[in-house]
Amino acid sequence: MLKDIVLIHPELTEPTLWLAKAYLTQPDHQEANLQLAKLTFMTRLNVKEAEQYFINSLPHPEGHHLYGQYLLAVGHFEEAMAQIKQYQILLPDAYSSESIAWTYYMSQQYELALNELEKLYSYNSDSVSYHVCLGAIYTKLGNKLGAFNALAEVMKHRGYTPNDITHLTELYEQSGIKAVYEWLLYQDTSRTDLGHYSGTMALARYATVLGKNELAIQYLKQAAQEGRYEVLWIASDSHYSTLWGLVEFKKLAAELNLIN
Repeated sequence: MLKDIVLIHPELTEPTLWLAKAYLTQPDHQEANLQLAKLTFMTRLNVKEAEQYFINSLPHPEGHHLYGQYLLAVGHFEEAMAQIKQYQILLPDAYSSESIAWTYYMSQQYELALNELEKLYSYNSDSVSYHVCLGAIYTKLGNKLGAFNALAEVMKHRGYTPNDITHLTELYEQSGIKAVYEWLLYQDTSRTDLGHYSGTMALARYATVLGKNELAIQYLKQAAQEGRYEVLWIASDSHYSTLWGLVEFKKLAAELNLIN
């Protein structure tokens, strides 16, 4: 496994050798297991091998957090929630993050997700991450205006000009939220992360919103080829739910070991 990582990512040779030495010397070394879990899961996109490293990294606080993200990817939502809550117990500052809200979102409990997010309003409502989460939840709750306003807030934080925001507001008012995503897919050349990742992952997500399923899957395949670890949540994030029944999507998810 370590040899494979070095071949794919030669720039990681030195830290990988350190990991190999630490792991071989002490197989239960929490930090070594955590870093191996990251490399295996997020660099090699190897879902099957990663889990044992995550388990062996516990009770490292970040281990609980990342194992929770792993469990979300494979659709084990209750177990993921337990890991996220343990992470917050070990790192109280993590209570100010949107992790619980996102976990409810991933398990399609959108009202609970919104309730959790609202608890953070007084001290986190100015952050990009807050508005990204809010926009995702509003989208699933059918609050299109709320979703657009959250997107506009993210765009302001990301450096879009007042003219850009005005243009998109007019576009939304005239033609609805899909017109905004048409602009993001075909006209916005910045490919800035607006809560939909960047590059091909963003294009895949925009195409999904617009019902352009073949295009969305094409971009997802490209993202997987690029080694984009964000593809690991496509089988559990309901943003992609309209793709789940499609043969090509199932094939891709199976190749990534996301479907048992």
